[in-house]
Amino acid sequence: MKLKVSALTALAFVVLAGSAWAQNATVTQDYQNVQSDQQTLQTEHQQLRTDEQAGNTAAVATDKSTLQTDRTQLQQADQTLGGAKQQATQADQSAVQTDRTALSSARQQLKTDQAAGNASAVTADKTALQADRQNLGSANKTLKTQEHQDRRDGAAGQKARREERQNQENHHRDDHQGQ
Repeated sequence: MKLKVSALTALAFVVLAGSAWAQNATVTQDYQNVQSDQQTLQTEHQQLRTDEQAGNTAAVATDKSTLQTDRTQLQQADQTLGGAKQQATQADQSAVQTDRTALSSARQQLKTDQAAGNASAVTADKTALQADRQNLGSANKTLKTQEHQDRRDGAAGQKARREERQNQENHHRDDHQGQ
């Protein structure tokens, strides 16, 4: 029975780790998309200013339309990133919970085998317990890293949104002063 429990624990760890890895890779890609969209938006703002200063009214109209499209794309990418981060965090939390359960089971199995005086099983149980502790430590580290990244991304996203609002306000003010 002990072999089956260890095999199931290992299988669950591999499945959850693979799932978390895939979701974290998705988060990374979505984050890169948001960064790219933010850079595109900044470039478009600069192009709009250049065209306005040159008096190129046809290009200004095109620039404004492009900016609106880019803002929408950035909002969509930001929402996609938020969803991917939430899924990754949930997967990380699930992995931690699974590892806690496996650790608890391993501890119980060790106590049972110690009480029964089964020395060979106790040795195997201690090995399994050590592996479960390492798995839990790794899962906790992944979860903490994800939470730290979420906080950092949140601050960076807020800064980018402030910059975008400032650009819009400056442009709006420039439009009214020019009239």
